[in-house]
Amino acid sequence: MSINSSSANENHYHYEEFLSESAECPTCRGLGRIRKGAEELVALIPVSDSRLKPRKTVLYVVISVAISAIVGGLLLFFLISRSITLDSDQQLITPSLLKYDNISNTLLIRYQVPINVSNDNYLAIKVSKLSLSSLLYGDSLLNSSTNYTSLTVPMRSIKLHYVTAEITVGSSPSIKPVVTSCLSDATILWKLGMDFEVQAEINYMSHSETTSITLYNRKVCCHVPDDKSHELLPPLALDCSTL
Repeated sequence: MSINSSSANENHYHYEEFLSESAECPTCRGLGRIRKGAEELVALIPVSDSRLKPRKTVLYVVISVAISAIVGGLLLFFLISRSITLDSDQQLITPSLLKYDNISNTLLIRYQVPINVSNDNYLAIKVSKLSLSSLLYGDSLLNSSTNYTSLTVPMRSIKLHYVTAEITVGSSPSIKPVVTSCLSDATILWKLGMDFEVQAEINYMSHSETTSITLYNRKVCCHVPDDKSHELLPPLALDCSTL
């Protein structure tokens, strides 16, 4: 009795299409509809179709990684910090000024120490300050002088710079015999044995560093002739190279 009633009720229901301008989507498995007349625009492409696979993706990735590695390696090679050194091969230093004061028995010596600044980097560096400490016979500190400069050393090159210093010998009682030796007629006593401590302040790539060197056993000519003991002597008037 109930079954017949159900069949009768189902006959009262019918399907009515509300979207009269649409058609069933052929690729939606009956779950979707598309505009009528657009059925031919729907393409069925299998998953295995080569058009769905990017071409040469691995090749492009390998090339990109290789280019990045090469560029990074070159930047690292050229920008990595390398050594900056100071050196001087001049053993004998001729003063630019000599003055003997017979009242105080002191000797004023002004000289220039040549310093080679070597730059092994692949970019230019700038030397902003050079300091020089003069030690007599490696023991007594006579003077410390600072030369402010703006020396630019190009990449992979060496540049020469002169550091000027001035000392007064004889102001200390322990060093007064040195003045006597410089006034002596014995040529072997006309050279002062000195050590120089050189320190340079260097700037490059917004970076600042300090390098130093000690020059041992340099000879500074100090002879003052009796007839010119009160005069300033030009550098060429005092030649110790032949002594």
